Amino acid sequence: MKNDQHDIKSDEQSLADSHYTGISWVGMSKIQSFIIEEDRQVPAELDLFVNLLAGHRGIHMSRLYQLQMESLLGKKITALQIKDILMRSIVSQDGISTQARMKISYQSLLDTKSLKSNMNGFRSYPVEINAEVDGKGEFRLTTKFILTYSSTCPQSAKLSKEFFKDNHLTPVELQQWYESEQIFPATPHAQRSHMTIELVVKEDSALNISDWIQQIESCLQTNVQTAVKKADEMEFARLNAAHTMFCEDAVRKVAHFLDSNSSLSGYRLTADHLESLHPHNATSQLIKNYLL
Repeated sequence: MKNDQHDIKSDEQSLADSHYTGISWVGMSKIQSFIIEEDRQVPAELDLFVNLLAGHRGIHMSRLYQLQMESLLGKKITALQIKDILMRSIVSQDGISTQARMKISYQSLLDTKSLKSNMNGFRSYPVEINAEVDGKGEFRLTTKFILTYSSTCPQSAKLSKEFFKDNHLTPVELQQWYESEQIFPATPHAQRSHMTIELVVKEDSALNISDWIQQIESCLQTNVQTAVKKADEMEFARLNAAHTMFCEDAVRKVAHFLDSNSSLSGYRLTADHLESLHPHNATSQLIKNYLL
């Protein structure tokens, strides 16, 4: 008797019976992989699923694994490449699937420099790429990443400024305050803030995620810093004063930038300001052509 896997006839997952209910999504989650971003090898996790039509017991799961190994492992990701993998995933199931979806999760790694002293730093940003081909063959791809920045409350900044006016400080008193140990009579509240950015990417567009991260941080102006010297901290304080923002202002700033990006067809922006004044967050969301 041959001990050859190619001679094995048993194929339980291919059993067909009218009693088998269709399955919305079946496949593999948390597949360990790696991709190429900015010429770096970056560890990644993949989810890859297809639907299963009624009357069939199970899918050909190993075919999906082999597809991602051949087409994605160790490669730079493009939207068209992901669409091709999804279409081939459907075809690989020999007529028992009509839809496919994929999620790729990884940390985008970026080198940074401080604002004035050019000290080197390093940041990682959580990224998700979600893509789907529906039963009509329509393809949709979204990216999701989170940025961290500082937000100084405009109202609080104005109230702090009005302290001088309300207390009628004379020039002599101002000079005395400046020369004293007191740091500041009143300070505006500021807080670490997060923006979750979800972008609908056109099919023929490049996935320039690291570029988008840096461009949006430049738009916000107050992204958090890594290593800093005194000159960098002073510049960060100046930028926060020059770019005070409510959570509403933050999403408007980013939306204005994204509206000029021809690679995108929609977005959902969610700003969470972790208020230092309150025990709750201030949150805003701006949505354009983003299907919920």
